[in-house]
Parts: sequence; C-alpha cells; structure tokens
Amino acid sequence: MFVPLDRSAPDCEPLVGAIVGCALAIFLSVDGQPVNAQVVHTVNLLGTQFTPQDLSVDAGDTVRWVWQDGPHNVESGTLDGFVPLPDGNFRSGDPVFPPTAFELTFDLAFLQGHPMPDDVYPYYCIAHVPLMFGTVTVRRGACVVDADCTDQDPCTADVCNQGECRHDVVAGCCTSGAACDDANACTDDACVGGQCQFVPNSRDCDDGNTCTRNDTCRQGACRGDFMTGCCRVDADCTTEDPCTATACVDGTCVATPVPGCCAADADCDDGNSCTLDRCVGNACIHDPSDDPCDDQDACTAGDACLAGACAGTPIADCVPCFVPSDCDDTDPCTKDQCVDGRCVGSTLPECLDDDADGVADLEDACPQTPADEPADASGCSESQRDSDGDGVADARDACPDSPAGEGVDESGCTVPPPVPVDDMPGDDASEDEDDVARPAPRFSLCGALGFVGLFSLFAGWWGLRLGHAAARRVGHRGATIARRLRC
Repeated sequence: MFVPLDRSAPDCEPLVGAIVGCALAIFLSVDGQPVNAQVVHTVNLLGTQFTPQDLSVDAGDTVRWVWQDGPHNVESGTLDGFVPLPDGNFRSGDPVFPPTAFELTFDLAFLQGHPMPDDVYPYYCIAHVPLMFGTVTVRRGACVVDADCTDQDPCTADVCNQGECRHDVVAGCCTSGAACDDANACTDDACVGGQCQFVPNSRDCDDGNTCTRNDTCRQGACRGDFMTGCCRVDADCTTEDPCTATACVDGTCVATPVPGCCAADADCDDGNSCTLDRCVGNACIHDPSDDPCDDQDACTAGDACLAGACAGTPIADCVPCFVPSDCDDTDPCTKDQCVDGRCVGSTLPECLDDDADGVADLEDACPQTPADEPADASGCSESQRDSDGDGVADARDACPDSPAGEGVDESGCTVPPPVPVDDMPGDDASEDEDDVARPAPRFSLCGALGFVGLFSLFAGWWGLRLGHAAARRVGHRGATIARRLRC
C-alpha cells in the first residue's frame, strides 16, 4: 500500500524524525487500533540504504517503509548486477520524495497468493540499483488469522494469538447434560440447544444449619425453618442494647454485660462521693469534685474532696476507735470510752483531786488546800487543821477545845442556847406558845452593860446638876438596855 504523508497532520514538524514519528502514528492505527496487523515493523529509506536491510517478521505482521529523503521507491525482486529483476509481489510505484510511506501486511492470504522459497521476499530501490536493496523473511506460525484455528467445537472460541491458536471455553455452552453439573442438589441440570439450563426442584435437602428444620429445596437453594433461640455463630445473636454483648454458646445465645459500658449517668455510680459520675458515649467518666465529704475518720476535721478522694485535717492527740477496748489506757483512775469513733477519757470521781494535794476529793477533809502548803493524810494543811471539829481552823480558834455538837461563833467559842421570853402578860413563860426565845445574855456582856449602866447613872446625875437634857437621855437608855437584857 502506497500512502503519501500529509504534512498538515496535527503536531507534525518538518524535521525528519518528527515526520517519521507522525507517519508511524498515522499508519499504525485507525481510531487507535492497528490496521490489519498484529505488529508493525518500520524500515527507513535514507541515502542508499534500507534500515534495517534484512527484516524478519511473523505471518500477519505489517512492514512499513518510510522515506527520509529521495527519490526512492520499493519494488520486490532481485538484482543481476546492475539489472533489476522484478517478481511482481509488491511495488510502491515510481521513485518519489518524502514525505512518503509504503506498507504491506504479510498475512496468510498474501503468502498464499505470492509464494516465495522459504517465505523470503527480496526488494530494491530502482533509483539506486545496485546499492539499495533488502529482504523480508516471514516466519509462519500455527495460524495467521482466527479462522486458521477452527476446531469444530461449538463450545470453544477459537482465536489466533501471535501465531498460536487458543481455544477458550464459551461460558454456559454444553454438548451434554453432564457438562452442566452445577453441584447444586436443588437444581435439575440439562443441556438444551448447546446451553445449560438449571431448573429449581423441591427435593428434601440439608442446609447444614443446625438451627433449622424441615429443610427443602426452595427457589434453587436449600432452606429450612429457623428455630427460635438457636444459633450457630455469634452473628446469629443480636441485641439493640449497646451495653450487652451476645455470643453463641453451645447453640444458645448468651448475653453478658459489656464492662464499663453505660446507658445513663446512674449506671456510672462508683460509690465515691468525691467524683462526678457521667455517661458519655456509653462510657463512664468520673470527674473529681471539690464537695464537702466525710472520710469516716473521727480523728480528722474539715473533710473535703481533693483529687477524687475524701481527706481531712488530722486532730491532734486523737485516737480512733471502734469499740471501748480500743481506748484502754491502763490507768485505773480514768473512764475510757469510744464516742463517735474516737477515744474519750475522764477521771473517775474517786480519783478527783481538785486542790492537787494528793488526797482524793471524796476523802479530802480540806478540799481547798492552798497549793504551797503540804497536807496531811486527811488532806488538810497546817492552816486548815481544826482539832475540835467546830469549823474554825486551829489558827483562828479562840476556843480550840469546844465541845462537839455545840454551836460556836466565828472565833470558835460556844454560844449559849436561846432562853424563852414571856411576851404575853399573865402567861406562864414555859407554857405560852407565843413566847419568844431570846439568846441568853452572856456574863461578860452583862458586865459591860453594867458598867454602861453605872456610867449612865453617873451621867444622869451629872445631867441633873448641869441640866443637860442629852445626858439625861443617855442615862435613861442605858438603864433601859440593862433592864431588857435582864442583867
């Protein structure tokens, strides 16, 4: 085939290499596919040389001669010295200048129509005899075209691929029912018109599922009735609860809680009053709080939450306890108790000693002993001793031997008992219920009043002489006091 090259083809430059490339692109394909060829071989015409000079191709390949300068032509035949001997197998025409190309496909039809010994085709350029000549040797394969590969089997697609026949099996094609076995017990297999047919049946079958019963072929597949609660794999067990995991155990679905999963804040209670428990995305979050709390320790105060834990300030000298025996300090004079979780001790009454004189208050005859005075066994110091027991210390007692049971004055001396006084005229003083008991006058007091009375008499006499009314009144009062005291 002789084809002149078109310089107006897109992207073709006037340079020789570019012309060759564009020419190859034009003649290699139509819509991107090779033209009646499996492989295209290029031979360049330049000066007095075909490059390559001797070329070997497979049957079905195409050879393209491309003019790089000129004038040139391509003509099959041999040379006898300077004499060309054309054989008429192929000719591009008279010598011409580029851009020009000539191509020829050496397919089975060409080979059969133009046979040559050993399939070697010589050629030359008539303008440059005897310098410019070459050969094309064709290697025949098992085939040239697909028709060369027909095996008369309707179930194969016969293809000639690079000189080799390939017989691809046609899907679904058959020659007998045996060729249509789909290994499915629920279909009846047959070959009809070269095509396999698979007709569903309703035979009994086994679907291999232990959780189904009444297995039969249905719509070309073995199916059974599912038994509620039965399972084969974990996927058979489902739940809508995100906090429950299901698994198939011995053919039964078993549900177990998902550790740490939650559906509401209430599910996240960790029992710690110092955390704020929340459920976020089915996961529990425990944020520390700073709220007041109780650390259950009686020996701390000001309890508060800190970093998710309850802690308080220790109370000095505090001993925690659970039972009274935790508080025993082995001191016989203390009463040890466990009160609100901590030990509380108190001194026993029989051990109290308020004045710290070494004598217990219950046995201390003098409970107010001064701190700087030693006490005797009764708890009394020298300044507190009262030998006669009249309530007046010996150091202040004017009468240290007062009889027991008799009243004494502040000086420690006895006071005479009261004497009844008849205050109703005509009554017996000893019988009258309205008699008034008056203290008996002491001798010393009457003596003193007697002196006063003498003085008053003297004053009254002196007043008579002097006529002084005041003196007379003094004398009169003195006499009256003495009479009332019955001195």
